[in-house]
Amino acid sequence: MADHRLESERIEALKLVRCFVTTKEGMQHVSDSVLRAVIAVAEQTDEKLRNACLETLGEMIMSDPKPVARCGGFRAILMALTDNLQDLSDALLKVFLYMLESPETRGYVRQGLDSEMVMAVFTDIYSLGPAYLDRVKASSRIVTSMVRSWAGLFDLCANDRRAIRSLIQSIKLPIQENRKVLLDMLYDIFRIQTPRWLKDFLDGKIKPTQEDLESYWGNNLQPLGLVDHHQSVVLTVFIDAGLIETTNTDAKKVLRKATLLIPELMQLSHKVLPPHKSTYLQTLPSLFKVASNFEDQSLRHVATNAFRFIDTLCRTTFSSIPESLDDARGQRNVDRIKQRINTQMDEANFRTLLNDTQVLATKDVSKWRWDMILEIIQGPMVSPRRLDEAIRGTKFTKRLLAFYRPLNHRYSSQPAHDYNHKYTKIGCALFDTLANSTEGAKYLAQNKILRLIADGLAQLDPMQGHPGSDPIFSKEKMETTMTSGYFEMLGTLCRTRSGCRLLEKFKIFNLYYRLSELRSRDDIVKKIITSTDYSMDGHPRVILSKIMTSGYKHIRLFATQHLGTVLKNERGESSDWGIRLLYTQLCDPSSDVSHMAVRALDDACSHHKNLDLLIRLRPNLDHLGEAGSPLLLRFLSTSKGFQHLHDISYIEGEMDEWFMFANRQYMIQTEVKLAKVMELQRFNPFSEDGKFENEQVLGSHFYGELTKTEEGCQLLRAKGHFSDYARYIREHCAECKDPKIIGELKSILWAVGNIGSTPGGLPFLEDEDLIKYIVGMAERSKILSIKGTCFYVLGLLCKTTQGVEILEDYGWQGILHLDRTPRGLCLPKDLGRFLEVPRWALFKEDIPKLVLPLTTEGNAVEKEILRATGELGNHILTNGASKNLAKIKSEHPNAFTSIALYTSVLDMLSHYHFRLPVRRFILGLFDIKF
Repeated sequence: MADHRLESERIEALKLVRCFVTTKEGMQHVSDSVLRAVIAVAEQTDEKLRNACLETLGEMIMSDPKPVARCGGFRAILMALTDNLQDLSDALLKVFLYMLESPETRGYVRQGLDSEMVMAVFTDIYSLGPAYLDRVKASSRIVTSMVRSWAGLFDLCANDRRAIRSLIQSIKLPIQENRKVLLDMLYDIFRIQTPRWLKDFLDGKIKPTQEDLESYWGNNLQPLGLVDHHQSVVLTVFIDAGLIETTNTDAKKVLRKATLLIPELMQLSHKVLPPHKSTYLQTLPSLFKVASNFEDQSLRHVATNAFRFIDTLCRTTFSSIPESLDDARGQRNVDRIKQRINTQMDEANFRTLLNDTQVLATKDVSKWRWDMILEIIQGPMVSPRRLDEAIRGTKFTKRLLAFYRPLNHRYSSQPAHDYNHKYTKIGCALFDTLANSTEGAKYLAQNKILRLIADGLAQLDPMQGHPGSDPIFSKEKMETTMTSGYFEMLGTLCRTRSGCRLLEKFKIFNLYYRLSELRSRDDIVKKIITSTDYSMDGHPRVILSKIMTSGYKHIRLFATQHLGTVLKNERGESSDWGIRLLYTQLCDPSSDVSHMAVRALDDACSHHKNLDLLIRLRPNLDHLGEAGSPLLLRFLSTSKGFQHLHDISYIEGEMDEWFMFANRQYMIQTEVKLAKVMELQRFNPFSEDGKFENEQVLGSHFYGELTKTEEGCQLLRAKGHFSDYARYIREHCAECKDPKIIGELKSILWAVGNIGSTPGGLPFLEDEDLIKYIVGMAERSKILSIKGTCFYVLGLLCKTTQGVEILEDYGWQGILHLDRTPRGLCLPKDLGRFLEVPRWALFKEDIPKLVLPLTTEGNAVEKEILRATGELGNHILTNGASKNLAKIKSEHPNAFTSIALYTSVLDMLSHYHFRLPVRRFILGLFDIKF
């Protein structure tokens, strides 16, 4: 392993070692001498086999950590974590977190100290340069991954959260690049999805508009889940460690990034923290203290500017942040009322507004004030009188429509950049305003724009002959220009009867029917699907139905997925048509399409009206196998669905299956999905395409759905499954050794948590007095994944008001909406009770004393060789020892031909740590011939 000139032999030797590692009990046959050789290669940063040796070390630790720890291999893993080894760093981190999980392996890790080694680079201000910045970025990724895992978070919070405090204080060090990386890391830790305009804002080029902010904050309105519950702990830890103080910086770009972080954290705290915590955050005590310090005017000025920006941003954004998705719809109603108020405008003011847009003054669209144009279209022009004036009294409407005419190549030739999407939005608003008025619809029918768009679509219609030399809707133009926006404008017309009549008049629906059959233009078909509005019965729904039953699998799959998205956001009677379409898709010959239909129906059936309709349709899901299970579990949540499943003899067999092994599968699937969602993103959170998956981790659980009905509760009580679960928890709540028992315990905890998340299921936990055991495991279990599972389970219990009240007695506070309804999240009033892991003793093993037999008793040369060889293990004495050995080699070359001396040196290499170059130097001294 030590000679780079024998590369193939070294590779084969490593393969042999790996054979032992991957064989059951094979580690017993790997000697310390071999282990130390592997470790030496793993520590050498320029060694070709380094990554392979690091992987081997990781596998050795997972198999048997004792010999690896004895030989110092764990230190090599820790040092490699910050070396920016791409994907290998994640694998090595998983090894470290595995060691922290159980008391059986935890003793090989120094509590809190080994994780601080990873963070040491943040405070190393004497190693600046590109290599240093790469190490900082690598460490920031590692820290983010640690924070997102329970084992890592618990270790970072050891020693009174010293590592977290050190991390936050590092942001204050006067190294700008370091600060930027650390702030990026905070955005990543708190899963903040940064908007496209953020980079220009940080550079001081733009100020975000109200529309930008409302769109950005509105995208964050999602149901709360396990990830949010984990975030509540992380946010509390960082706030308590002084995170808000990091905004005190004198670098403008860093200041903007840091102060933008505060409103984000305010919103997150409002969502996942108890009121007293979120209120404290919003007072910004430390920033206020600096802003009121008149002794340091420069710092006071920076803090005052930060306050001014935060106040402006919060006034602009928080006014548009609803408490829930229902409130979001209410907020949109308020916005519509405001627009109606704008319609009460006299002629003089309206004329002034039209002139201010510059539309009447010039045909140069770059000088038009598009923000004012949108306000006029959505406000005053809604009034028939003002609309008539805009149409007949001025050239305002005529010039706007002229801009959008395809053959004028003004809108249609605009590059397909995000900045130009405003033109599409304004075009949609204009079409909507005109179509909602009798006079406006009449004017739109007389204008050439719809006929020109229809002519462009007809160029693609094989029934109309050959397309022109330069089709308006060519694939190239659809990809590179704003031409695709015409489909969104036509989709806007589908919202109203008058708009649909216009589309019928210009035979655009007829064209859609024929274009949906195009094999070579999937882009056109997909654009028709996504841009059309389906809120009204008529051609749009028929077109979608035709596409969903077309002969092309990938188009059917895309249409089915989009319909699921439409229904997920739909409310009211119009959902019936979609449920019936998806019901038909369950019988699609492609399993991908039918499975997609199941997922879409599962999401849509979160609304009881849709679920009731699907139950009435009595779908046969036998041919789908396991893929149909989510829908069948949905049926359990209503009495009608329960009766339907009872009639087909589904319930009792499924219940026994869950009791025997499906519980375990559910636990594994949940942990895998949670790990996937928590996984560190492989991109800069400030890039344009930086997005986090917002996947709901927790799927439907048989027992959770069963206890939503009285019939289900009666069946559960009669079968006695819950009593068996309660008995298992009481007997094994302190288990910390047997992996099989631990896995079964976690699966039962998930079952109990889902049962307790319903009003009908919570009494089962009260009757068995189980809640105190779950709280006890969350606070005192020695298995960290058990602590994390219990934390999530307690959050499930807080989905009911009664569960919140019960946990209050155990010192855990449920988090409520403003209307006092539970959010399904909770935190201990004393967070230390949950985060603090009792200190553990390090496993120590006495290393046998090395006795080196000498070939000749009292041989002074050999003694000197052995002494100098030993000194090579000390980096301070290395130079002197190497010179001494070189001198001895030149004066007594025969001493280095002794097999006995060579054996003694090999014994030293197997007992003590030597770096790879030193090992090569030592072995290179000998000239042994066997």
